[in-house]
Amino acid sequence: MDLNPNHVNIIMTMGWISIVSGDPETGINYIERARQLNPNMPGFALWTLGEAYLAARRYQEAVDTLMKVPNPSTDLHLELAISHAYLGN
Repeated sequence: MDLNPNHVNIIMTMGWISIVSGDPETGINYIERARQLNPNMPGFALWTLGEAYLAARRYQEAVDTLMKVPNPSTDLHLELAISHAYLGN
C-alpha cells in the first residue's frame, strides 16, 4: 500500500484481508475506495462488498449489494439467503 496506494487490486486484497480477519467495517472502507477508483470493476467486487456487509451485520445493505452482482453463483445465493433470514424475510 505504501508503494502504490491507488492500486485497485491491492486495495481489494486489503479489504478481503480485513473481512476474514474480523474487521468487516475496515474491509468495507477498502472495497468502497477501490470501487471509487475503478467503478467498472467486475462483479467480484460487489460480491466481496456484499460479504463484508453480511459480516458487519448490515443485512439490508448486503442484500442490496448482492442483488447487483451479475451472473451470481450458488454460493452468492446462499449469502443472499442468509442475509434475508437475518432480516426476517
